[in-house]
Order: sequence, then C-alpha cells, then structure tokens
Amino acid sequence: MSEAERQGQMDFILSNLAQVSAKVDALADAQVKSDQVQRADAVRIGRLEESFVTLTQLSERVVDRLDEHNARITGVEDAIVTLTRLVEQRNGGA
Repeated sequence: MSEAERQGQMDFILSNLAQVSAKVDALADAQVKSDQVQRADAVRIGRLEESFVTLTQLSERVVDRLDEHNARITGVEDAIVTLTRLVEQRNGGA
C-alpha cells in the first residue's frame, strides 16, 4: 500500500469518526433536552394531581351539601303533610 493510499484511508477514517462524533454529540444534546422536558412534564403532572385531589374534595363537599339540602327538603315536605292533616282535621275535613 502506498503512502497516498494509506493517507486516503486515514482521511476516510477520520472523516467517518468526525461524523460519528457529531452524531453522538447531537444525541447527547437531544437527551439533555428530553430530560428537561421530562422534568417539566413531571412538574405539570404533579400540578394536575393536586388539581384532581382538590376537585375531588370539592365534589365530595358538594355531594354532602346536597345530601343535607335533600334531608331538609324531606323534613319540610313532612312538615307540610303534617300541617295539612292538622288543618284538615281542625276544619273537619278528614
């Protein structure tokens, strides 16, 4: 193998090595960006979890209040029925 051929092969190898090195650097940069995005996503997911917990708690409070209101309405309905009977009895209607 002549010196020129050897030099050509070395240039080829160095060129390929430079390309591989550039691709590795690009992959490393992409990995760093991916890690940053993943950390940001983790923060957003944490906020969403907190929001869901808050919404669930609020929903439970609303359900409890609706149950209380339903109980009160039932009590008022029962009172109306009782008063209606008393009025009818007093007026001789029953």
